[in-house]
Amino acid sequence: MFRRTRLRLVLLNAVVFFVLFNAFGVTIYLYTQHRLYEDADRKLDTDMQNLLYRGNHEWMEHRERNGSDLILWDRGGKASAQLPDVLFDSDELEKLSAVVDKPGCVTVELNGSTYRSSSKSVGNGVVQLLYNLDAERSVLRNLLIILLLCLAGSLILAVLAGFLLAGRALVPIQRAWDKQQQFVSDASHELRTPLAVMRIHLERFLRNPDRTIEKESKKVAVMLDETERMSRLVANLLTLARSDTHELQLMKEDVNLTECIGRITESAEGLAAAKGLRVEVSAEEELKLQADRERINQLLLILLDNAIRYTSEGEISLSAERRGQSIRLSVSDTGIGMNGEEMPRIFDRFYRADKMRSRSDGGVGLGLSIAKWIVEAHGGAISVESEPGKGSTFHVMLPVSS
Repeated sequence: MFRRTRLRLVLLNAVVFFVLFNAFGVTIYLYTQHRLYEDADRKLDTDMQNLLYRGNHEWMEHRERNGSDLILWDRGGKASAQLPDVLFDSDELEKLSAVVDKPGCVTVELNGSTYRSSSKSVGNGVVQLLYNLDAERSVLRNLLIILLLCLAGSLILAVLAGFLLAGRALVPIQRAWDKQQQFVSDASHELRTPLAVMRIHLERFLRNPDRTIEKESKKVAVMLDETERMSRLVANLLTLARSDTHELQLMKEDVNLTECIGRITESAEGLAAAKGLRVEVSAEEELKLQADRERINQLLLILLDNAIRYTSEGEISLSAERRGQSIRLSVSDTGIGMNGEEMPRIFDRFYRADKMRSRSDGGVGLGLSIAKWIVEAHGGAISVESEPGKGSTFHVMLPVSS
């Protein structure tokens, strides 16, 4: 899949670069040609003005600098004079006579030489001035050779640039693909366990149809727990999926963080007390910010639940204080902590520092991923400090208005 995509990107990038290089070359060539011809026309116009209004002497002086040639035509279409003398033969004069009546400056090819011609009616005849473009054509010819060489070089550069850009473009795609594959694998694994447990108990029910619900109450309770676990998993997956596609919109309002901390702490104290833990809260009064109340409550619950889950004894502490235009929220525990290798991955989806323990506690490794999304969606930042055997501290910085 990625090989074909890479080849397509290489081809596309090579074509784009090749077209751009050559469009640039063609532009340079046409612009140079236009400027050279424009300069020749300007010289012809100056010579014509000198000839008509200042006389032959002025024109001859100017001609020595510009190199224009003169032919006088009578009304019968015959050349009556040339300067310099006998410059053009009869065949060339025949070609020149065909452009005498054309307005403005025109280009004429004469036996391998190129001229710009300008004509003006005077008295009983026509004055035709000619400017030799061989020098300009030589410049254009050399420029064309250079551009053709650059054309071959641009093809090689286009292919090399195509490979380089395709490789770089595929890096985030490859990462996203790997994350998706890992995500699907982890989600399937997490769903397979509760489904397997439920299937086992349901098969036992089928094998013992005479047993009452009262006798099988423990198995029913297990299935209800697994159902609840799957519901949480699916809800968390849906939240993360919608956050990835930016479908989730924050409903911001004035939120008193101190009140939110009080309500969530009351809910968490029951879980902490069941494990013999204390919850200490230190929060300034009237900590207000613009935020989504529901998501802020979810963030607090995730951090407290995570701290309780990984702490077997000691206490959980939560503090909140105003720091400039932000509010700093910290949740600390005295649990198992993490080492340096685990901390960079703690916010990855489905990652669990202690997989066996978190699985037995019902965790699936999505809570901190959701917490990170909530914080970043509010324009804040989240970080963690931890030491194995001494606990962890999560720090959250939330802007007062975002």
